[in-house]
Amino acid sequence: MNKLQTPLRRREFLSGIGRAVGGSVMLRVMSAMGIATAAGCGSSSASSGAPGVPPPPPRPASPSPRPGDWPANVGSGRSVVILGAGIAGMTAALELGRLGYTCTLLEATAAAGGRVRTLRAGDIAEETDSTQLCNFDLDDDLYFNCGPARIAHHHEFLLGYCREFGVALEPFVNDNRAALLHSASTFGGEPQIARRILADTRGNIARLLASAINQNALDQELSANDRANVLVLLRQFGDLDGASAYKGSERAGFPGQEANGSRERGQLLDPRSLQELAQETFWQQRVDFTEQLDQQATMLQPVGGMDRIARAFESQLLQQIRFEAMVTQIRKLADGARVVYTDRNGLEQAIDADHCICTIPASVLRSIDNDFSAAHQSAIAAFAYTPAFKLAFQSR
Repeated sequence: MNKLQTPLRRREFLSGIGRAVGGSVMLRVMSAMGIATAAGCGSSSASSGAPGVPPPPPRPASPSPRPGDWPANVGSGRSVVILGAGIAGMTAALELGRLGYTCTLLEATAAAGGRVRTLRAGDIAEETDSTQLCNFDLDDDLYFNCGPARIAHHHEFLLGYCREFGVALEPFVNDNRAALLHSASTFGGEPQIARRILADTRGNIARLLASAINQNALDQELSANDRANVLVLLRQFGDLDGASAYKGSERAGFPGQEANGSRERGQLLDPRSLQELAQETFWQQRVDFTEQLDQQATMLQPVGGMDRIARAFESQLLQQIRFEAMVTQIRKLADGARVVYTDRNGLEQAIDADHCICTIPASVLRSIDNDFSAAHQSAIAAFAYTPAFKLAFQSR
């Protein structure tokens, strides 16, 4: 049997579940497998005290609460140290606090929110190799979300917190069909209106498929009734004419519309060829961007900046956050975890807790002294984030 065919050992399987979705789900899987009862898993291997999701507390056998619900004050007398006061860390502190756990958050910077940061006039953006002053005009509507900037409609937990905390939301325009798209290597380097690219891509693809159907190339796949129905669908999808040809579409706009605001609706723009649209990845990627689950309408954003959410969380947890606390060591104890950090005055401090949750990014975590397992350290060292940047400017 080769390596790919080797079945997972039960412990590896359960450990994978715990790493991916947390200890509470692993507990329920163990119970379903007959390995442990819901009430008797408090001493399972999940309660090592190592940094990560804290072990699930014991649950009464009867009555059985719904998955994800725990008895009130189940964490009474238990402590958790949380590394990082970003949204993940603050969410953990909020929910664990509601269960009676005593939580302490250590945040390396002077503000909560982690990647959720908004810049306004006069703010300073400090990077690892540069410092910039935000020179926007002083106006409530002028701000830059450096990190996350939009909320997908299916992020129901975050939306729930916004309702709970009274964070006002508004639509985020994620798909601007009037935007200019530019590639130096196609269309003579001329910027293209987004709606024209999308309309011509859909039209050409629909034309090709309709042609294949009309030439009986898909007779093995489609019945006669199917063929008729699919042709109707393709004419609507690609705005084809009665002969299933694509000769341009009103969806792409009209000549002179961008240059002089022409309202003439008679002449259509000449369609771009499929060969032009398919020859490089830039145009290919534009077709499905807003089809991705996390980019689909309706997108939302907090009124006044994404940091409104971070500030709302922070207001709930202000007494539990230690700002400018730079973590230098993470250690496992026999009955918990110890975290050593440097406070805002440059003094070394240590905090012991029953559990530790680490939300520090891997790129930073790898430089912090720890006693993780060799496999854990190797995974942290190999972790790579996708290179990305954001650009903001104010214009008239």
